Amino acid sequence: MLNAQPDPEKLKQLEEAIELLDEFLEKSSFVAGEQLTIADIAISVTISVCEFAGYDISKHPNISRWFSVMKDTCPGWEINEEGL
Repeated sequence: MLNAQPDPEKLKQLEEAIELLDEFLEKSSFVAGEQLTIADIAISVTISVCEFAGYDISKHPNISRWFSVMKDTCPGWEINEEGL
């Protein structure tokens, strides 16, 4: 359904997962350390969907930094943008 309101419990779970990712990215440049891995690519797709759905990732500074790097350096990123 377009413009449906999110389930509050599922939104809470999403917020908790995003907060955990933000805390994790405080300690490293990428999800699995200091180099881009398949984990970054997989998680960036999920973050892309969240952003597309209207979730404000800017309130999570470490995710915002990482996501910006992903957009600039991830091979084939434009395919993800076109898919959304």
